[in-house]
Amino acid sequence: MGRIFYSILWLVLIYTGIFLGNYSPSWLSKPKRTIDFFCWGDTIETELLDEFEREYGIQVKIHPFSSNEEMIVKLKATQGKGYDLVCASDYAIRILKEEKLIAPLNHKEIANISDIDPHLLGLNFDPDNSVSLPVEWEPYVIVTREEPSKLKIKDLFQDQQGKKVVMTPDPVEAIMYAAYTLYGKVDHLDEKQLKEVSKLLKKQKKHIEAYVDHRAKYLIETDNCDLALIRCGFARLMEKDKVPIYYNLPDDWHFMNIENLAMTSATKKHKDVHTFINFFLSHRCQKHHSDHTLVFSVRKDLGADSPIVQKIHEKNDPQFFQYLAKEEDTRDLWVSLKGHDPN
Repeated sequence: MGRIFYSILWLVLIYTGIFLGNYSPSWLSKPKRTIDFFCWGDTIETELLDEFEREYGIQVKIHPFSSNEEMIVKLKATQGKGYDLVCASDYAIRILKEEKLIAPLNHKEIANISDIDPHLLGLNFDPDNSVSLPVEWEPYVIVTREEPSKLKIKDLFQDQQGKKVVMTPDPVEAIMYAAYTLYGKVDHLDEKQLKEVSKLLKKQKKHIEAYVDHRAKYLIETDNCDLALIRCGFARLMEKDKVPIYYNLPDDWHFMNIENLAMTSATKKHKDVHTFINFFLSHRCQKHHSDHTLVFSVRKDLGADSPIVQKIHEKNDPQFFQYLAKEEDTRDLWVSLKGHDPN
């Protein structure tokens, strides 16, 4: 009887151990550390997120948006609640800062700041980088199928001997191109100037094959367009895929797009957010991301040997996109342009 009792007892202990090993009541389990990241869908690769979670025990939850405008509207509507970190383009950072939707960063907690290219710091949308730090950047280039002479952005608003042109699908960018063509450097358009910009864009439309960026590769490959003004990353992708193209910086203005990381004012996860920003700015993460997306790294020890980067550094006069008119006027102009029949 004793042996039977002890055998049953051992069986009970064994199965109890198995049960407890597979069961962890909520009051015993440690809550998982998370960051909610509001960003473009391709801001960071999955393998880097997995690496960050393994190294720091922090899971990054991605909440993708498709445009800066969508992101700004959602942050305004929620006052940033539900998000800890946001990725925003240069002009969007200015708006988020004015709306007090992003909070100051503690630079002392981000050691990799010292490795950022100084040309990408201290820019007019955040002069002290008090609320944002760059995480990737790329200039806009003119892509051609034939070896070009020096082309200017202004040239794309004139008849290029019947050649078809691909232009940006972004109204803020399109308005700035037209405004610079008419007036040079401006930071605001009055009502009369905005009408002239609208006229120029409508006049240009008869030469436009499409307002796209990522589809420019297909349009050039299929001989549906001859010129494209697009982000350098798309041009570098064509080059990587052996598409026979040439691409150069415009000979008049060097427009750039910088994507930045910023901490929301609503977050209480300051330490974890700073840890992630520092991680993303590390050499291995920046190299992996740049190799994958073909955008330029923000680190001074990566990509500095590119002729395009060197040209931008030499000129040192980058142009950044911003609203030159009210948001509603910008939308109205774009709707009017899209509905315009150039014929």
